[in-house]
Amino acid sequence: DRNRIERMFGHLKQFRRIASRYDKTALSFASLLNLAAIRKWLPNFVNTAQLASAYAAAATGAL
Repeated sequence: DRNRIERMFGHLKQFRRIASRYDKTALSFASLLNLAAIRKWLPNFVNTAQLASAYAAAATGAL
């Protein structure tokens, strides 16, 4: 989905190092892109996992 990809690059460009491309090698730039994407994605995953475990605990009556 093109819109999602464009929005993701918009979010990644908020990291100054990515927007100005300080890295000299393609490998280090790609690695930084991966780290920035993980940093953006991880909080959503963690919150979802916590909610899922809370729902599972509520369903089993463990709360």
